[in-house]
Amino acid sequence: MVFGSIRAVTETPADRAFRFLEAKPPKACIFNLSSGESKEVFFNPTVLPEQYTVNYDRASFPGLSHQRLTYANNTNAVVSLEMYVDKIFLDEANQRPIDIEDFKRFLQALCYPTESNTVRGTSPPEFLFLWPGLMNLTVVANSLNFEHRQFSLETGEVRIYTAILGIEEVRDARLTSEEVREKGSNRPTLPPLPSF
Repeated sequence: MVFGSIRAVTETPADRAFRFLEAKPPKACIFNLSSGESKEVFFNPTVLPEQYTVNYDRASFPGLSHQRLTYANNTNAVVSLEMYVDKIFLDEANQRPIDIEDFKRFLQALCYPTESNTVRGTSPPEFLFLWPGLMNLTVVANSLNFEHRQFSLETGEVRIYTAILGIEEVRDARLTSEEVREKGSNRPTLPPLPSF
């Protein structure tokens, strides 16, 4: 299509694909609310299971053909976060060695109580799970599994592993249907934190 001496250029599917590959999507981040330490995941998960359960009390009455359901509560939001860690790729992409064991120790520390003399300190730390545009929850770890997939032939160190972190939302206030309708899974229980 020509307008005077200026030719309109349309973007081809290949151009869009290259633009998509060049864009860096926001990465999920874990922010330990006890220590203040934060870590970005190396690669965003490809699947993110998120589970909600509604609990009802069941009342039975003689002669009634069914049970009466009375709302009791909801279970906390439960998310399973699978994180892939590949030292070979990360070292090449960053042009320097990346300490993937540090990330592993960071995740392990989320499963143990902090050094503290307070009641809250006798449990593992709460942390913020933030995936910009998708999820922002205050959570605790309820499980952690590692699958070590590749080892260095020279040193025996782990080169590739998958970490599967089970997290569960913690709340200090009642959550309503209207709030969830408005905010979805973007609902930290704390005031907004500074960007990191």
